[in-house]
Amino acid sequence: MTFKCKPDCKAECCGIIGFSTEFADKHEHLIKKPIKEVSVKAFMERSSILPDGDSILKLVDTAGVVFYIPPELKCVFLDENFKCMAYDDRPQICRLYGIHSDLLCPYMKPNGNPRSPGDQRRTQRKINRDVDLAMKGKVPHIR
Repeated sequence: MTFKCKPDCKAECCGIIGFSTEFADKHEHLIKKPIKEVSVKAFMERSSILPDGDSILKLVDTAGVVFYIPPELKCVFLDENFKCMAYDDRPQICRLYGIHSDLLCPYMKPNGNPRSPGDQRRTQRKINRDVDLAMKGKVPHIR
């Protein structure tokens, strides 16, 4: 099953995720802004390390997972039209968005039909609850 975004989608779901070093090495050339590499330890110890308008932070953890953090907190692989520049090679988490019960789109159903306004509100509440749990360190389990 593939998921089809709503026609005027602004990629609200495309946030900061961890990429494999292989993916990062292969696709980093697509990023348009300067990249400033910072250790995860330094980032966690100093809250003053934040991305500015002209650069993107690149964090690499000890397991080799790469996080890109732009000022707008969106995925760095989105183009100006909110389309994925690495779509054909996108990570599994991106492929599951919208079709997995724990990665729902508030606007579109997994079958590609638009959600009703009431269903949009219910789905957004579920997403907000999951985000609240994650912010408290209780990451919802992906089944």
